[in-house]
Amino acid sequence: SAVRKSCADRVGGPSHFYKTRAERIGQTGGMKNSTVIPGAIYQNAPAAIDWLCAVFGFERHAVHPGKGNTIMHAELTLDGGMMMLGSGRPGAHEPGISLIVKDADVVYQRAVAAGAEIVEAIADKPYGGRGFACRDLEGKIFYVGTYNPWAAK
Repeated sequence: SAVRKSCADRVGGPSHFYKTRAERIGQTGGMKNSTVIPGAIYQNAPAAIDWLCAVFGFERHAVHPGKGNTIMHAELTLDGGMMMLGSGRPGAHEPGISLIVKDADVVYQRAVAAGAEIVEAIADKPYGGRGFACRDLEGKIFYVGTYNPWAAK
């Protein structure tokens, strides 16, 4: 159809809407590790991790327990994708989307120039890499940095 051709022309191939489920989730062997990683906060993060692994097939990439049956930080993988999560607690980061970038300082300057609300100023991070956090034009939070959770631990 004309719509399908138009989408294919714009992205250099068929739109993801026309790919099979296996192609979309990386079961055809071509997916690379994602640089866009969603985050979530759970009131019972240990149970959520068990459920996500049992139901959706996520695998534990990294899980850092906290005090009192909480999770400080967890990284779960599924094919070429990842999600990060933790326990809801006072002072916990707001859930958002993490972006892995090559140069966080360049992206920081673009965010500032575009009027983004900076939530965390650019800084070297104690867990590695350099990054910052900002809100987009509708208030969604993005954690942007050079830390790569896919790298060998």
